Amino acid sequence: MDRALRILLAEDNPGDVFLVKESLNRHLLHYELTAANDGERAWKLVEMAEASPDGSFDIVILDLNLPIRPGLEILSRIRSSPSAVSRSLVVIVTSSYSTPDRTAATNGGADYYFCKPSNLDAFLQLGSIIKQLWAARTLRDAKTRDKTARKGTTV
Repeated sequence: MDRALRILLAEDNPGDVFLVKESLNRHLLHYELTAANDGERAWKLVEMAEASPDGSFDIVILDLNLPIRPGLEILSRIRSSPSAVSRSLVVIVTSSYSTPDRTAATNGGADYYFCKPSNLDAFLQLGSIIKQLWAARTLRDAKTRDKTARKGTTV
């Protein structure tokens, strides 16, 4: 990939922000990170991305338990957006092991639900998960573009 991944990280815990960055760096992801420490700031960043023709985020890493606006509300905004923001890969990163939270996130359109582990090495695997999800998305998009191009050609 020639350009950096544009990542929105909505996380209110500075320690977890540090660990997310470490996990992305450890797995050699090339990225530009925009961080929001509460749900209201994340909401405003999504609004700004919707208004910008090239400002969409490739990936949104979203905590469920954000101050002011909860993560599920941000997820709903992203998925219902009429702009390219709706296609962002959304990874929930939360301390909630609750089945209802996981179900709500999945039903809301989250691409992955990552429970924050207490083990550092396990937490740092988040970068690998994001790398794999992005690679799968990129491959799927390439196949879709290829099919579309082939439909437009005559044999």
